[in-house]
Amino acid sequence: MAGVSESIPDLFSPFFANAVVLLGRLRSPTPVALYYNPLLDLAFFTLWEEQAEGYGVVTARALPGERLADPRAEVALLPAWMTAVKGPVAALTDITAARLESFRRAHPGPAADGAPDAVTFAAAASDLRAALPRLMWNAVQQARWTDSESSWLIPTLARTEAALASGDSAVLAAAAPETDEATAGVLAGLPAGFAAAISLDMVLDAGGGSRLLVGSLPEDGDIYVFVLCQAEDNVCDLRRFLLISLIGVD
Repeated sequence: MAGVSESIPDLFSPFFANAVVLLGRLRSPTPVALYYNPLLDLAFFTLWEEQAEGYGVVTARALPGERLADPRAEVALLPAWMTAVKGPVAALTDITAARLESFRRAHPGPAADGAPDAVTFAAAASDLRAALPRLMWNAVQQARWTDSESSWLIPTLARTEAALASGDSAVLAAAAPETDEATAGVLAGLPAGFAAAISLDMVLDAGGGSRLLVGSLPEDGDIYVFVLCQAEDNVCDLRRFLLISLIGVD
C-alpha cells in the first residue's frame, strides 16, 4: 500500500461525517471513545488519559466493525448490510445495534476501572489494512458522482429534495409511489430546512436497474433517508422513500 499512508487523513474525512460516538469507562482514569460509521461498518477506537490541560488521546486505531466483537473476524470488501438477504435497511439496523452493543459490553459507560488497549502493533496494523479498502471504495464511489455516466443523479436529487421539502405527505407519496403512508407522514412532519441540509452519502446498485441513494444530515450518524429509484434511459424514477433512525434501536 505504498503511497496510501499519505492519503489516510483524506480517506477518513467522510468517515467522521457519519460517525456515531459512544463513550465508555467514564469514571476511570482512562476513558474510551468509539467513533462508528454504520454505512461503512468501520470503527475508530480512542483511549484517553487525563493530562495537565485536560484529557488527551493516548491511543487511536481504526478497525472494521466485524472485529469489535471478534478480533480475528474475516472482513469482506463491502459492509455486510449492503449484500444481506434480509434487505439493506433491516440489516443496517441490526448490524449497527450489534456493533454498538459489543463496545458497551467491553467498555461499560459507568465503569470506574481503566482498560489499557492491549492490542498489539501487529494486530492494529492488520485492522487498519482491513479497514482501508472500504475507505478507498467509498472515496472512489463518491468520485463517480461527477462522471458523465451519473448525469441522472442531479435531477434525481432535485426531485427528492423538492418532495421532502414540500411538507405534504400526498406530494411525497405521489413523487415516490411505493412509499408507505406512515413514512410519508413522518417525512412530511420533519423540520423546515431538513431536506436542503441533507448530504448524499452513498449511491448503491440495488439490482435490476434499481439504485439506492442514502443521505443524512452532515455529522449525523443516526438518521438516514433512503431513496429507491428505477433507472431507465439515463433517468431514475423515484419509487420509494424510507427513513430510519439507528440510535433509537441500539
